[in-house]
Order: sequence, then C-alpha cells, then structure tokens
Amino acid sequence: MFFYGIHGIEPLYALMGTGCETVTRIQTKDTDLVSGVWKDGRVGTYRGIRSNRAEFGAIAFGSKAIVQAGREGGYEELCREVGRFFKTKKPPVTPDETIEIFAFMEAADESKRQGGAPVSLKDVLTKARAAAASRLQ
Repeated sequence: MFFYGIHGIEPLYALMGTGCETVTRIQTKDTDLVSGVWKDGRVGTYRGIRSNRAEFGAIAFGSKAIVQAGREGGYEELCREVGRFFKTKKPPVTPDETIEIFAFMEAADESKRQGGAPVSLKDVLTKARAAAASRLQ
C-alpha cells in the first residue's frame, strides 16, 4: 500500500474526504481490493492490479449518477501544487487527512495480515500514538 497503493488511495480520499472508520483488504497474486466504510455509510474502494498494463482512474457511484473521473491533474498539477506550497507555506492536504490516509493504508495491511478481517482506523491510530509516546519516554 505504501509504495504503489498511495497513488490510488490519494484520489480515493480526494473523492471521499476524511471519516473512514473501517478497512478491509483482500489480496490475490495479481490484485488488491481495499474497501473502506466511512462514518456516514459511504463505501470507497481501491483496486490495485499488479500484472497487465492498466491505466489509473476513478469512478464515483452517487445517488444521482455514476461518473468516471477525468484525466486532469497528473504530474503537471502535482508540480503546481508543490510550487503553491513553497510560495504560500499552506499544504494542499490537511495534516489530519494525511494521517488518516496513512492509517487507511496501515489498516489495509493489518486486514491483509488478519486474512481480510475489517480493521478499525481508530484502533490503528491508537496503536500508533502509543508506539510514538513510548519512543518519547
């Protein structure tokens, strides 16, 4: 998740926002399927494909329509955001969202270790905070 998965999980969070509560991950030789359940009942999924050539993309399933995300953004937009950050000192993503994205990926890895069982982001964050606190002592 932390090497290639981040590239699909960041757009998932751009669409869904923060508030994921549980994560489940199923893995096969060639595929990862990660599902998160948000506090308002929405479900967001990430599908990682290790073999075959695949383009990236996103599909939003809404109450009024199903929409495929456009191809805008990419590396050029990333560079613009980095430039804005250096000029304004204001990050384009809040620290809370960044921490939740990392917790989402760790919960996905923990779910994989547990054979696909749902993992609470709250539990992942509690464990991480305890580990960080023990290092400070």
